[in-house]
Amino acid sequence: MVLASMLLKYRGFDAPGAQQRLRDSFGQHGITGDRFLFSGQATAVEMMRTYAQIDIGLDPFPYSGGLTTCEALWMGVPTVTMPGETFASRHSASHMSNAGLPDWVVEGADAYVARALASVADIDALAQLRTGLRAQARASPLCDAPRFGRSLGAALRHAWRGWCATQAG
Repeated sequence: MVLASMLLKYRGFDAPGAQQRLRDSFGQHGITGDRFLFSGQATAVEMMRTYAQIDIGLDPFPYSGGLTTCEALWMGVPTVTMPGETFASRHSASHMSNAGLPDWVVEGADAYVARALASVADIDALAQLRTGLRAQARASPLCDAPRFGRSLGAALRHAWRGWCATQAG
């Protein structure tokens, strides 16, 4: 059996103390510290290159990734996400759905774990998805700026007309 490892990337992980605190915390749950890779401060180009080391993304909770999820999709890395009730917890759900991956959006911690495990259990399907993910994201509403502009304009007109109607009455 191959044990998975987790890459944790954050500028604060340049500090060995921060790394050790996480290793200790996971160790209390029987997860050994040697299964973690830490990556700290990086340039944008270096950060994007990091995606070559990642099979799947695990969206944090309760504050979901926004730009990070878009970058992961662009680099061919699908992301498991578990949206919550707040705006800040739903960014990745929107991005994954708009990129045509609604099955990566799950409800609840058990479904989150199950989705992550299922995605890495079928490595051939994962490789096939990853190969075409940038093109899929590019062709999706996620990267359709003219459509976004039209929709935003329509929403603003609707809001303006609604406000004008309240003022006229």
